[in-house]
Amino acid sequence: MGGLCTTLDVVTRSRRLPAGALGLVLLGLPVLASVAADAAPAAGLVRVLPPTEAVFGDKLRHAAATTSAGTFPVEARPGATTWTTAGAWHWAAGFVPGQLWEMYRSTRDPQWRRLAETIDTTLPREARDTRPHDLGFMLASPYVPAYASTGDVMYADLLRTGARSLDTHWRAGPGVLWSWPAAPGRVQVVVDSLMNMELLFWAAEHGGSATLRAHARSHVLRLARDAMRPDGSTVHVLDYDEVSGQLLGTHTAQGFSDDSAWARGQAWFVTGLIQAYAHTHDRALLDAARAAARYYIDHLPADGVPYWDLSAPAGTATPRDTAAGAVAAYGLRLLAQTDPSPDLAMAWRAAASRTVLALLKPPYLAPASHPAVLTHAAHGQKGVAMQEETSFPYADYYLLKSMLAAPRLTPSYRWGRGTGSLDAVRR
Repeated sequence: MGGLCTTLDVVTRSRRLPAGALGLVLLGLPVLASVAADAAPAAGLVRVLPPTEAVFGDKLRHAAATTSAGTFPVEARPGATTWTTAGAWHWAAGFVPGQLWEMYRSTRDPQWRRLAETIDTTLPREARDTRPHDLGFMLASPYVPAYASTGDVMYADLLRTGARSLDTHWRAGPGVLWSWPAAPGRVQVVVDSLMNMELLFWAAEHGGSATLRAHARSHVLRLARDAMRPDGSTVHVLDYDEVSGQLLGTHTAQGFSDDSAWARGQAWFVTGLIQAYAHTHDRALLDAARAAARYYIDHLPADGVPYWDLSAPAGTATPRDTAAGAVAAYGLRLLAQTDPSPDLAMAWRAAASRTVLALLKPPYLAPASHPAVLTHAAHGQKGVAMQEETSFPYADYYLLKSMLAAPRLTPSYRWGRGTGSLDAVRR
């Protein structure tokens, strides 16, 4: 059983719910009872995740072996046996290299470094491209763990160069970095952009200009205020006046409607803000991440895997989105590690646990013949969910990150089988 303890998901805590409690109190309101129940399993039992090698190993080796030089996995449809690929320009190009580097950082097994270096031959040149707004996804995903695990200054140089390229998007009027091209005098920003600020924060803390940090901080604080509605739901696209900085309006490009909550956007918001909070400690970021996380949890189905849109009207065809679930699970992990409230931290951890445990089982876990770990991701255009039951490398990447962020057991635990799942039992 020792081989099963690489990564695990601790959901027991010293603080227990009283018998018969309906839920934890979260931001003054009850959490879903099922989330609270996950936080208090049978005394002494700890839910255990399978080792990352067992989940990701064969898939990543297959991806590296079947991906042509200069291309990167970006999508896999149902029934596929290999990834559809694209060039280094694609916003998702860094996620498989990122998984390989995360595997190397967490295991120190040289095969992962070798595969990462083999597949990653053309992505470095993107660091000088000032056009994409997704350079954080493209570069930080692989090169932050690459630098952390090797100390090779080449990766630090790439990250600083990419941060300077991204910072050319800065617009002083609204105090944000633009995401999509807009009409003259307008600045358009998507909520996804919060995730890309990690590149600027990292670069500023590793020899780059302090201006990078200032611009990233301004961006996340502005979106923390403008991208969340009073009920905690989030918008997708924000339009600003370039000179005055006034918010002119919001809409969606990928959710059900302009007034709904696109699930992956909600997940980007929570995760992006709590990543930024680790760098700035601005209380506004923690408060906004808490409120958005609470809305997200309150709109989950029973198994914790979100629908494509969290607030689509009843009866609407709303497929599940495992990509949104994986991103949110990682964000909730970070929120659990950061939140100073023990009760809230337990609630965030329980919600992440529920989602991850669901993702690691069918129908969301792809069959062995499929190139991806997860299926049932959804991508949409306004009002219509498209590419249902598809796989995307960012879903796998954030599932891996969520598993690696799960608490580890201490040596005071031994291993044994519980009913229906693997459990760790306290000695």
